[in-house]
Amino acid sequence: MTTSLENKWCYSTDEECYTGHFDTESEAHGAAQTAIDDEPYSADDSIVQDYWIARCVHPLDMIKQDIGGDVLELLIEHMPYEVGGDDVPIDMATEDKVELSKLIIDYVRKHAIVQQYGVKDTGKHQYVIGSNAE
Repeated sequence: MTTSLENKWCYSTDEECYTGHFDTESEAHGAAQTAIDDEPYSADDSIVQDYWIARCVHPLDMIKQDIGGDVLELLIEHMPYEVGGDDVPIDMATEDKVELSKLIIDYVRKHAIVQQYGVKDTGKHQYVIGSNAE
C-alpha cells in the first residue's frame, strides 16, 4: 500500500538521512550535487563534499527475518499475565519461526500504509562544490 519504490534512487549528504525517489541514479546524483551547492559554506570548509547514492526499497525488505522469534518472545512475556504462572513455555521449530516472520511481513505489507523507504546498495561519492554551476 505504498508507491512502488522499486528501481528508484535516493541520496544523502550526511550518510544518515536519505531524500527523494528518483527514476535514475543520474537524477539522484544531480539532486545531491544541487543540494550540496545550495548549502552555505565558508572558506574554511572543504571544497570536496561526500554524498551517498542508494537504491530505494520497501522498508519491510529491511526487517530482520527472525521477527517471528521476537513475536514468540513477546507472547511468552505476556502469557503469564493471562493464564497465571511464571513459566509458560512456547516452543517452535526454527523453520516455523521463519514462516511466521514471512506471514507477519506479508500481512503488514498488504494491510499497512507505508510512507517511508529503506535503502540498499549505498555508495559513497565526492563532489567538488560548484563544479556543476553554469
